[in-house]
Amino acid sequence: MQHVLLKRLSITLMCLVCLFHSFLHGLTGNLYAESEHEKRLVWAGLELFPSFLAADQDIASKANADGKLLIVLLFRDDSDSANKMAASLMAIKGIRGISIEIKVEDLNSLHRYKKNPPAGIFLTQRFYNDIEAIVRFGIENKILVFSPFIRDVESGVPCGIFVGDRILPYVNKQALNNVGIRLKDFFLRVAKYHE
Repeated sequence: MQHVLLKRLSITLMCLVCLFHSFLHGLTGNLYAESEHEKRLVWAGLELFPSFLAADQDIASKANADGKLLIVLLFRDDSDSANKMAASLMAIKGIRGISIEIKVEDLNSLHRYKKNPPAGIFLTQRFYNDIEAIVRFGIENKILVFSPFIRDVESGVPCGIFVGDRILPYVNKQALNNVGIRLKDFFLRVAKYHE
């Protein structure tokens, strides 16, 4: 009788170990897929970001003392990816005939741009609890902040992307008004709104 109980216990434990292993494999597989999905979102957003800047009716007035549009790519902990994005963005040369200057910065460096704010800030990663500070910085300094993460737009970031049947500009009207940025009508007609 004891032998039968030990055998059943052994089989039960083996089943539990297999289930646990399957669970862990599924969990890490999902995290990897989510990470890859987010990377694709970020790169899709990076392609659309210059269009937002070009649609800013006041973009010409946002050139710095050197006559360039300063763009900040903001990262949390992955500067390598942000630098690759900066190199890719440099290929566009300019926005509406204005040369661009790109800086890659982490959140702790953002305060340096209070006196000379950039024309735009692109979030290369999720910022979770720090998103409110970034939104506040954008409002205080009249900066177009762009996030490729839909929840960020719903949390107050003015601009991002919406992925449905196709990728569309995603605009938080209230946040855009708070920042004081006026986008061209043709651009707004194709955008999806969070109100």
